Amino acid sequence: MSGNSLRCTGALAAVLLLAAAGKPAVTAIKDPAGPLFLLEGHTVEVSTVAFSPDGKRLASASNREVKLWDATTGKEVLTCPSRGTNVYGLAFSPDGQTLAFGVSRDVKLLEAATGKELLWIKNAPQFLFRMAFSPDGRRLAAAGGLSNDNPGAIHIWDPKTGKQVLALGGHAEAVLNVAFSADGKFLVSSSGGTMRTKPGQVRLWDAVTGQALRTLGGHAANVYGIAFSPDGRRVASAGGPRSGPGRGEVKVWEAATGQEVLRLAGHATTAYGVVFSPDGRLLASAGEDGKLAFWDAHSGDAVRSVAAHTGAIYSVCFSPDGKRVATAGRDRTIKVWTVGAPPGPRPGQAVPGPKEIEALWDELAGADAARAYRAIWALTAAPAQAVPFLSKRLRPAATLTSPQAQRVQQLVRDLDNRRFSVREKATRELAALGPPAVPLLRQALDGKPSAEARRRLEQLLEALSGTAFAPDVLQGLRAVEVLEHIATPQARRVLEAMAAGLPTAPVTQEARASLERLAKRSRLP
Repeated sequence: MSGNSLRCTGALAAVLLLAAAGKPAVTAIKDPAGPLFLLEGHTVEVSTVAFSPDGKRLASASNREVKLWDATTGKEVLTCPSRGTNVYGLAFSPDGQTLAFGVSRDVKLLEAATGKELLWIKNAPQFLFRMAFSPDGRRLAAAGGLSNDNPGAIHIWDPKTGKQVLALGGHAEAVLNVAFSADGKFLVSSSGGTMRTKPGQVRLWDAVTGQALRTLGGHAANVYGIAFSPDGRRVASAGGPRSGPGRGEVKVWEAATGQEVLRLAGHATTAYGVVFSPDGRLLASAGEDGKLAFWDAHSGDAVRSVAAHTGAIYSVCFSPDGKRVATAGRDRTIKVWTVGAPPGPRPGQAVPGPKEIEALWDELAGADAARAYRAIWALTAAPAQAVPFLSKRLRPAATLTSPQAQRVQQLVRDLDNRRFSVREKATRELAALGPPAVPLLRQALDGKPSAEARRRLEQLLEALSGTAFAPDVLQGLRAVEVLEHIATPQARRVLEAMAAGLPTAPVTQEARASLERLAKRSRLP
């Protein structure tokens, strides 16, 4: 279905209608502690708000209308009736030309400049909640749930044709939110009880294949907010009880391990939204208590807290330049806030000596992700000591030597040995060789091995291909993160050396991704 059937109204008509009612569409706030703008015009509570990719427009949605605002002046540009209930999801395409929103079980895609209807995806199996475009704009994911006999699922469509390309099940409850990583390789989802009362989950997926990678099950109640950090290394989640008493939960997880690295305590009741700033240095969260809170994403320290709305805040988002935050909620308003300067280094922080640097290096390989997270930032804060140390310890992932390759072939044959002890020893040796052995293991798997050898080869490939990481691999990945944060010419040279390693090795891929992000950052105005 296409055509301008929604009959959107333009800025002039919207402003005149509101003025006739004695209520301005936008109020500029002069109080430096308050918002830049107070945007009024929605007739019921506002469920979601989003900045356009260029930061020039702000979209908001309620059960009665979708509105588009000029993000510089706060003036209303466009109003389209949503014509339905349960409007929770709203997303701009990466090029800013399309605006998608969910209405109950349907998804409507509009031309963002005019409000013209482009596509109507009808009758999803479940009610739809939050949604997100993939970074390349080729997929649109929506969280689904709210069914007595149908557990939650993630629905992924081609936004050009409306054809569903993936449906991901696995959550025990309704899926409430979804988000793509910035490189489009991963998808994260969150769930919670709508008809039932099981604790919510956070799940990480391969966004291309739909393979479930890991479950983050540390929340006690529903998980409403979910976000990737800009570099994809962290996931932030926010939640709390659907109704009744209970404090809000805001957590930060390490994506590579699924372990919790930060817990932020500050919301008296359920937290509905959480988002990273574009530079990854801040987190903003908001919820039932009407509070907008800013956090240092490195330390977890509270930076600023604002009594932002008179009722619950359902949605919070950063502008693409990171200088503004928009909030929307139960009081039918949208507010735009200035962010202020990001937190800087702590004054008087002691410079770690050689023994402390060595200890921090060891922490990077540890199974305790929270301690490793603190070590990452301790090393980042000491670039003069950390970079020379890491340049000596880190080595590019190498291909197997000829003797090692011959040894792999023997070990693969031993996977089918009649003696259990020999099979176990061969499995351990192959695992110890790490990612360089992956190509030969895949080749062996393609050679029609026995059922026992196939089982062991598949387990080895799963362990060595990124769904779980050995301590030395984790140590390398975390060290690469330190170098990316430091970003000096010396740190970049170490990253370049690591990026020249075995292409299939996780640390090589991470170093290359770090260099790409640094290159993009240098091109920003």
